[in-house]
Amino acid sequence: MRVVRSRARDVIPWLVNTINQLVLTGIWPDAWKEAEVAPTYKGKGPRHDKDSYRSISLLQAVSRVAERVLLLQLRPHLEAHVLPSCQHGFRTGHSTVTHLTELVDTTAMARDRGFVVCILSLDLTKAFNTVDHSLLLKKLTSSAGLHEWAVALICSYLSGRRQRVRLPWATGGWRPVKVGVPEGSVLGPALFSAYTADMPDEVTAGELFLFADDTTVLAMGRGLEEALSVLRTAIGQVEEYLRQNYIALNGGKNQLLVVGSTEFPTVPVGGVLVKATATIKILGIEVDRDLKWEEQTERGARLASAVGRNIRRSLRGVPPELMGKLMRVMAHPYLDTGLVATTSPSKRAEEALERAYNRTARLATWRGPRDLADPVERGYGRTTPALELLKWPTWAERRRAITEAFAMKVWVLGQPSGLRGRLPHSVTHTHSTRLRTRPEVRPVERGKTRVSAKAFSQWAPAAITAVLSETPPEPADQGEGKGVRTPPRPDGPEVAAFHGYLRYTFRERRETEAGGRVVVWTDGSAVGGRAGAGLFYGNGNRLNAAIPVGGGGTAQRAEVTALWHLLETEERPVAVRSDSRYVVNGATEGRTKWRSRAWYASPALARRIPHADLWHRIDARLEFGGRDAVFSHVKAHASLERVRAGDTTEEDAWGNGGADRIAKWAALGGLCIAWSCPDLWHG
Repeated sequence: MRVVRSRARDVIPWLVNTINQLVLTGIWPDAWKEAEVAPTYKGKGPRHDKDSYRSISLLQAVSRVAERVLLLQLRPHLEAHVLPSCQHGFRTGHSTVTHLTELVDTTAMARDRGFVVCILSLDLTKAFNTVDHSLLLKKLTSSAGLHEWAVALICSYLSGRRQRVRLPWATGGWRPVKVGVPEGSVLGPALFSAYTADMPDEVTAGELFLFADDTTVLAMGRGLEEALSVLRTAIGQVEEYLRQNYIALNGGKNQLLVVGSTEFPTVPVGGVLVKATATIKILGIEVDRDLKWEEQTERGARLASAVGRNIRRSLRGVPPELMGKLMRVMAHPYLDTGLVATTSPSKRAEEALERAYNRTARLATWRGPRDLADPVERGYGRTTPALELLKWPTWAERRRAITEAFAMKVWVLGQPSGLRGRLPHSVTHTHSTRLRTRPEVRPVERGKTRVSAKAFSQWAPAAITAVLSETPPEPADQGEGKGVRTPPRPDGPEVAAFHGYLRYTFRERRETEAGGRVVVWTDGSAVGGRAGAGLFYGNGNRLNAAIPVGGGGTAQRAEVTALWHLLETEERPVAVRSDSRYVVNGATEGRTKWRSRAWYASPALARRIPHADLWHRIDARLEFGGRDAVFSHVKAHASLERVRAGDTTEEDAWGNGGADRIAKWAALGGLCIAWSCPDLWHG
């Protein structure tokens, strides 16, 4: 793949032509059907047992590129029309986190209603390697509704494949592959998901939770016997479905967990009796019968602490900033594993995570024994100074940021649909004062017991309400931000003459309308460490405003302040014209993305996006405040040459100049008042 990237300019034309020929002819090249299998140890089981290894197919780089291009075309159709909502594997907006969160939500709400819940984790034997090609193609044609040419191309992709095993000391001979999809390929997981997409239709007892070939069955009942009866029925349906689709069930590696009962029953699965245990592992997460998450959190805390100590011992003399980054990359993932799904753990579990997190901060800043006589050194090596030095949030702030970002992502983007369906469809506005309303998201079904606090459908509405109603604090200093450039203002006799022409042409223009909207030009300026924002309607318009800006005194913040002030004061439909692409893009597309992350640039660091307080207010006005606005970008400090080239118009050059002059006035000490001077902007 590195060779392809290094020679991209030469390879891309050939690759584009080749992929187009694949689509037109429906024939996959034979040279791309060869794979070398590298056995990869799963991390569990005896190393001498072949079942402890996963057969990963090593394919040609160009073949993987072609597969990815085809997957980009195939995935939207599969996700919209084929894959069930319970399938979380290899899908946009889905992950192991969403899979576990939905499973825990169903379990916690069932316990809240008084049900006993049985969770059975099934282990499928070499599921990717047992896919029947003819049955897969039949499902793609009938159930998935793919076009004939697409099915023909997939048929060519699967047929005639061969592989050989490659070990460090030997290489086997080529063998034909008559069943299965290549494990390690790009198309393989999507084809397997389509192959098993009809499983929820056949398994009607209980509920299914799928992540590719990882299958979890959940059954519930008013008592243990009723739950076990539903589970046995579901097991029979699963076994029948797997038999019809030529997928083997490994009865010796299945796990059973009973939540809501002190008994440890036994159920037959695949001809083997499976006895319930106190904890089971699902996608790497230890799920216990009381949903306290103590085993999971203690294991994560232990691993994070061990990794932190090893980093500290191995690297001495490394600056704290670099050491902190290493801790975040290598130690903190053990703390974050299942953090969203394991919301509301027991006090013991939460304290274990907090201690491990604080320990990594102290290890990152540790530099040897302290001099207790020195006040600075006396505080060194303690948690609070270490967090401040690394600019890390506290553990409570970090957990809140991560859970809020996850809840807002599901709420705004609507994915996964299984979790979004557990939230209300709209926001309820409650009166917090006589003149203001407070947006609130209420649970569809309110829990009655403490166990419901672990359910996503209960804690997510509270997190979303906090994000929508609580404005982030104003920053002390935001900086200029990325990608912000202040274009040089043209100067000279021609520019002066052009602006004189504009003054004369628009001398009577008090206000401009376009498409039934009032046109308003906004701008921001920073002069000598102070910033100001300007609104310009027209010459002599009393709504022209100069606004001094705080929060660091940057031009970027002044640009955003101008937009916020306009939406606060103008109730008519407006057409906002700004010379800042940051403002235009933020008001159109950016705020949706930022809202989906709860206004955090980095949830793990609880670090907000630049000017989050202003963008939160702007978003609230546009989403819930009834403001009607459209946004467009105009050239800054336009000259006659730009007008002649079609980059801007005389009207926008005049309006942007007015907003710029007002912004500079505010930055130099003007007050937030309405300006009626007809020649305010041209001095």
